[in-house]
Amino acid sequence: DAHGRLVGLKILKSQGNPALDRAAEGIVRMSAPFAPLPSRLRRKTPGIELTLYMDFYGYLRLYTEY
Repeated sequence: DAHGRLVGLKILKSQGNPALDRAAEGIVRMSAPFAPLPSRLRRKTPGIELTLYMDFYGYLRLYTEY
């Protein structure tokens, strides 16, 4: 939301491994709360939607794009 709270999380495409899906969800949840929207943007929108792409390579290595 506009204050940086995570209000929803959905995996659009699974890696096929439930443990990796849960790990990806956990990474996002642990990252919250996010920085609040600047006040000039808050007047225009209640929040923002981000699509985050995650790929896991090897052991404990993570690559993300947004």
